[in-house]
Amino acid sequence: MTNYLSVVIATLGGDSLQATIDSLNQSSIKPDEIIIAIPFGFEERVAHIKAENVQVLVTQSRGQVSQRCEGFKVCKGEYVIQLDDDFILETDCIFNLLDTLKQLDKKSACAPAFYFLETGISAYYQPLPLSRLKKLFYFLINGVRGYQEGEISQAGTEIGIYPENQREKIVKTQWLPGGMVLHHRDNLIIDNYFHFIGKAYSEDLFHSFELRKVGVSLYVVLNAKAWINDPRLGIKLSTNNWFKSIKRDYLIRTHLVKMMNKNLFRMNLYYVIIAISFLLKKVKNS
Repeated sequence: MTNYLSVVIATLGGDSLQATIDSLNQSSIKPDEIIIAIPFGFEERVAHIKAENVQVLVTQSRGQVSQRCEGFKVCKGEYVIQLDDDFILETDCIFNLLDTLKQLDKKSACAPAFYFLETGISAYYQPLPLSRLKKLFYFLINGVRGYQEGEISQAGTEIGIYPENQREKIVKTQWLPGGMVLHHRDNLIIDNYFHFIGKAYSEDLFHSFELRKVGVSLYVVLNAKAWINDPRLGIKLSTNNWFKSIKRDYLIRTHLVKMMNKNLFRMNLYYVIIAISFLLKKVKNS
């Protein structure tokens, strides 16, 4: 079925990487090559990973996007998967993505539906109809269009695809989550489009913008499934660290909103809302 399939994983060599590679190699379609793109000085963290289709690419730059771009430059596949280092794939996930991509126009890319490992619930769980409060929230960030799955809101925030709200197994979107995307090799963005140091907030929206700018259509394939850890169950940040994180997210999203000609007023409303929500939860739990 495949002509040659490459997977590029940009990583710092976290504990979950081995399980991700095992998941790839236990798929019904096994990748021909898995490129681990890791920055200089971190390569010892992946020295223990042994598989015939794995190769380690040591990059001079450190950053998820720049590492991934270096991997894209050297991969050989006609089809290329970008993958985060903490994903577990359903056995037929790759098969279903490839089967779909081959039926679409060559200027296409697609991603699976994401589910949380801990609960099995969609990462974009949003049952309809919306409550009045949620309707108000989506009005504030996206105007009269409100909640529209697969869109980038007027505030520059992503609205995900909740599978149970969809009738078709293939949904066209304005953005794809960067955790896993299948590309045609000819459509790869190999120049670093993310020029911020540190955690790559909203890089998937930047990437989706670059892909759409060169005419690539984006799709979520609902019968392809991948699992991730629920980040809400991780370490809880102190108020000070939370605001530092939000400040960085705000600065990066401001650039995105300007680049995409979105609405800075609605973006600011979004940050006011999540700040109030965070503070109310802190008060409630104190």
